[in-house]
Amino acid sequence: MSRTRDIVRMLGLTEVANTSNNALLNTASNVGGVTTYATVNDLPLSHTVGDQAFVTAVSRLYFSNGSGWYSQNIINANPRWADSVGSGVGEPATTYDIVDSATPLIVKAIGVDSDALPLTNSIVLADSAQYVFNMTQDSSVFTFTPKTLAQATASSVAGLIDSNAAEIDVTFKVTDGIAILSKASIIKYSWNSTFVGAYTGYTAFTGNNGQAMHIIHPAERNVTGVYMQMGVSAGDIIRFAMIGGTGGAGVETSAASGGWGLAQYTVPAGVTELTAYAGGAGQHHWQGTNIRGEGGTIGGGSSGLMAGTVGGNAGNSTYSVGSGGGGYSGLFKGLTTTGGTFANTVMLVGGSGGSGNWNTTSAIGGAGGGFNYNGGDGGGYNNGGGHGGTSSAGGDAGTHQASYTLLDGTAGSQLQGGTGHSSQYDGGGGGGAGYYGGGGGSGGGGYNSSGGGGGSGRLDTANCVTDGSNYGNGGSCPTNSAFQALVRTYSGATDFTMPTGNWGGGTAHTIDQQGADGYAGILIAWKTN
Repeated sequence: MSRTRDIVRMLGLTEVANTSNNALLNTASNVGGVTTYATVNDLPLSHTVGDQAFVTAVSRLYFSNGSGWYSQNIINANPRWADSVGSGVGEPATTYDIVDSATPLIVKAIGVDSDALPLTNSIVLADSAQYVFNMTQDSSVFTFTPKTLAQATASSVAGLIDSNAAEIDVTFKVTDGIAILSKASIIKYSWNSTFVGAYTGYTAFTGNNGQAMHIIHPAERNVTGVYMQMGVSAGDIIRFAMIGGTGGAGVETSAASGGWGLAQYTVPAGVTELTAYAGGAGQHHWQGTNIRGEGGTIGGGSSGLMAGTVGGNAGNSTYSVGSGGGGYSGLFKGLTTTGGTFANTVMLVGGSGGSGNWNTTSAIGGAGGGFNYNGGDGGGYNNGGGHGGTSSAGGDAGTHQASYTLLDGTAGSQLQGGTGHSSQYDGGGGGGAGYYGGGGGSGGGGYNSSGGGGGSGRLDTANCVTDGSNYGNGGSCPTNSAFQALVRTYSGATDFTMPTGNWGGGTAHTIDQQGADGYAGILIAWKTN
C-alpha cells in the first residue's frame, strides 16, 4: 500500500473515533503539566472537561467537569509529634508546674509531616492566663514567664484568680494547612503555696501585702526550743528574722541577750528540706539541793550542781542558786526535730550564757553571737567566767576555784554550751548554745559564782545575705518593738505584729534577790518568690 493510501486510511479511522475533531496529542512534544493559581478565586471562568489546576493557598488539586471546578480527593499524611509525650522536644506533657516567680517555663511542641509540608504552631489559652503568666512564642517554642508574687497576689485580691495558686488550660496546635494536631495541657503555678510541714510552737501571719509569714517560739520563759520543717526547691528565696534564747538571771544579776539577725537564703541546687529552730530559755533555780539550772534547748548548757557535796562537805541550800544557758535559734539543711546537724548549718544566732551571782552585777553571762559573731565572755570573780564560743572552737570553762567548789564544768562544743562548775553553794552559769557553744562559769560561795560564755553565730555567706547591718550579738539586741519594725521593713508587711511577750532578752531582766528564768528565742520566716 502506498504512503498516501496509508495516511488516508489513518485519518478516516480518526474521524470515526474523534467526532468532535479535538486536537491530537503528540507525546513526543513534551506537552503537559498543571497550571498553578494562588487562590481558588483565581481559577479561570472558561474551562473545559478535564482541565486541571493546582491552588497553592490550600495545597489542593482541582479538576473541571466543563461547568465547574472540583477539588480532587488527595490522601494527606497528617502531622504527628516528633517523639514521645513529655520528652521536651515533641508532644507536650499533660501538666506542667511553674516552680517559682523567677523561673520561666519553656515548652517545645514540635511536629513532623511525612509530606514535607510546612507546619505552623499555635496555642489557645484560657482567659485567666493573663493574670498568671506572660506567653511568648518562637516557632514551636513557647515561653511562659510567671507573674511576680506581688502581681499574682494583687490579681487574687481583686478576685481575678485564686488566692494561692492557679491551673491554666492551654492547647498546643500544629497544622500542615490541611489537618490539625493538638494537645491539651494544664500549667500550674503556686505563688503562695504552704511550704511548712511539721512544727511546734507555730503561728501563721498574713501581712497586708499578701505576704505569708511563719513564726515559731516557745512560751516566753519556756526551756524547750521549738522547730519548723520546710519543703523547698532550688531557687527559693526565703527571709528569716531570729533572736537566740537567753540564759537565766542570777541573784542581783541580770542576763545578757541572745544574738540576733535578719538575712535572706537562696536555696541552692540539691537542697529540698530545711528545719528551723527557736531556742528555749535558760532556767534559774534558787535554794535547791543537788540540782542544776537547766539550759534552754536546743544546746544550752546547764549550770553547775548547786548545793552539792564538795570534799565530803554537804551543800548549803540557803545560798544555792544556778542558771542555765540559752538555746540557739537557726536554720539547718535536712529534717530534724531535736537539733540541727553542725555541718548542715545555714544561719544561726547564739544563746547567751547563764548568769552567776555576785554582790555586784558583774557576773552576767556572755551575750549570744550574731551571724558570724563570737559569743561574749561571762563575767565573774577571778577569771571565773566562761569564755564565748568562736567561729572555730567552743569557749573554755572558767578557771576560778575555791575550797567549796569543783572544776567539773566543761567547755563549749559544736552547737552545745558547756556545763558550769559545781559548788556547795551556787553553781557556775551554763554556756549558751551556738555554732560553737560558750564555756561554763565557775561556782561560788553563795555570792561570787560566774556567768557562762555566750554561743557564737554563723552565716553561710555563699547562699545568704544579711539585711544590711541588721544583725549582731546580744549586746545590741533591739527591743521587741524595734525588732518588729525591722521585720516590717524587710518583709513589706507593714502590719506585722510580734507575738505578745519578750523574746531573746531584748528587754532587760529585773535585778532582784532571787534571779529569774531567761527569755526564749524566736524565728520568723517568709518566702518571697
